[in-house]
Amino acid sequence: MKRSILTLILACFPAVLSSQNIDVDISVDTEIGFPISPLIYGVNNSDNPAANLASRRLGGDRFTTYNWENNASNSGHWTDDPNQDHISDAFLTNYVPSAKPAKAITDFHDQSVARGTYSVVTLPLGYVARDIKGVVAPAQAVPNLNRWREVLLNKGAPFSTTPDTSDAGVYTDELLAFLIGKYGDASTETGIKGYGIGNEPGLWYEIHPRCHPVKEGYADIFEMSVNLASLIKSVDPAAEVYGGVTYGFAEMKDFQGAPDAGDYANYKWYINAYLNAMKLGSDLAGVRLVDVLDVHWYSEAEGNAPYSAVAWSGNEPDIVKARLQAPRSLWDPTFVEKSWITGAPEQVGGADRYSHTMEVFGERAIALIPRLQESIQTYNPEVNLAFGEFGYGGYDHISGGLAVADVLGIFGKYNVYYANHWDDINGYVESAYKLYRNYDGENSTFGDQSVYSETSDIENNSVYTSLDGDGNLHIILLNKSVEKSIDAQIAIASNSQWESFAGWRFKGGSTQIESAGSGEIAENQMSVTLPPLSASHFVLQKKTSSVPTAATADLSFEVFPNPVSGEATISAEVPAGESATLQLLDPLGRVLRTYTFDDLSSKRLRFSLDGDALPSGEYGLVLSCKGMRLLRNVVVVH
Repeated sequence: MKRSILTLILACFPAVLSSQNIDVDISVDTEIGFPISPLIYGVNNSDNPAANLASRRLGGDRFTTYNWENNASNSGHWTDDPNQDHISDAFLTNYVPSAKPAKAITDFHDQSVARGTYSVVTLPLGYVARDIKGVVAPAQAVPNLNRWREVLLNKGAPFSTTPDTSDAGVYTDELLAFLIGKYGDASTETGIKGYGIGNEPGLWYEIHPRCHPVKEGYADIFEMSVNLASLIKSVDPAAEVYGGVTYGFAEMKDFQGAPDAGDYANYKWYINAYLNAMKLGSDLAGVRLVDVLDVHWYSEAEGNAPYSAVAWSGNEPDIVKARLQAPRSLWDPTFVEKSWITGAPEQVGGADRYSHTMEVFGERAIALIPRLQESIQTYNPEVNLAFGEFGYGGYDHISGGLAVADVLGIFGKYNVYYANHWDDINGYVESAYKLYRNYDGENSTFGDQSVYSETSDIENNSVYTSLDGDGNLHIILLNKSVEKSIDAQIAIASNSQWESFAGWRFKGGSTQIESAGSGEIAENQMSVTLPPLSASHFVLQKKTSSVPTAATADLSFEVFPNPVSGEATISAEVPAGESATLQLLDPLGRVLRTYTFDDLSSKRLRFSLDGDALPSGEYGLVLSCKGMRLLRNVVVVH
């Protein structure tokens, strides 16, 4: 009898443990932050008014071969290389095929103008479809021009709004003149704001072999990019140019095994060589030629089966688990996803695969955004970063919504400028966008000023925080655990006092945004419980008698010179007899160094900053004393 009771107790004990919630500590500091670009909340080609999108991109494989004169395009090897007018099948909502010049572009941008949305339009390079007569046979590949027309940058003759479809080429300057004549240039309210230099050129030879029968190399793309960007800037100086437009890691690494990759072996990866080439071209042209580096990212993180990338797979438990963790490859230097990119074993206990990240970076972690930002700061400072296409799959499953909610938070937290989900914004992906852009059904949005936050459990929880124009604090919390709730303890460091909060969330079982309750905040501390597989958005309001920020009058500091080239002097004034800390933050807001000064006998503090020890970029300095904080931005140039 005793044995039976003991057996029962032991059998039940693991179940008791598994039912316990996960305790997570979250730290927020409202005095450390930088602006969030609204353009990260975007989509390719389609639209969704309920998602309150801020940007749209017209691109994809068909726009590699898009002929603006008659709207013909070729879908490539996806469907036996036909020339068609089927832009609508894969791209534009309610598009009706037509020979009207640039109709695919104007239909798209008309929607953007009606919504007040920022547009980026892809401009093709090389050759475009001549007709809509169906399959292009191998014998009809370029240089046979019976089915193709060459893209020429300059017409060298008067422009026409009804272009000649029988002349020698398709002219990019004539297209730009057509669009500017219709909408105004990029400086106007209705103008097209940005142009992409082609679409995923690393795949041209594989996807579009009829019009790119010879594989392009680094030098080919550099020349074409500089020439097209120079034309854009000469015709529409206010337009932003999106360059690179790489499809994934293999193109970022060595341009998909380009034939001349060995000529650029002194560069860590293709991204560095591209940025350097565009910087050299800009210096020669006397104008910045590329404003934004555009990369595309479809997660290659795998479930149990080799090459079962979450972006293209279903919702089996192993895929869901991998999908929920996959966004960490965008930022986390400690996270190694299972994929062909990192070379992690195909199965538990198996042998490592070849590691592309080890070859390029000397370590397996992808940590993509920091690595791209480092390349930008080294080779072409002031260029912004974009993810013109991204996808994580699972759009009809809560894991897909949580992955996108995680990614949108990462883009804001790590200073990405522009981003567009590839597939339509619907299902749980729509829920993720609405959590940031329309959480209450009134188009209320996540704040536009990112502030510092971190969690004690990055595997099960993500946290993203911001301030809005009304001074409200926004906290988005994800619970990535499949089975357990999270008990989150939130501590807010701030010169303001926070009084109350209201929340919204979506979770498994429904794509609807629902109330997550409300409550009071005491001494800038709050506790919330997050259901399994959920994303929550809490909006915090200040006390009406909030501690005035003028309390920082006893704390001040300056940096001279700023920008810094060499050594700079930090002069600070703090309350005598107190201790102070000074933190140096990198361009992504991460703490690089912390300096502590104890029991200061003088109110004045002088400190030297060695700018030569830092790569070019914008850094933050945070001075803290007696609960007060001041932030100064410091620009390092070499």
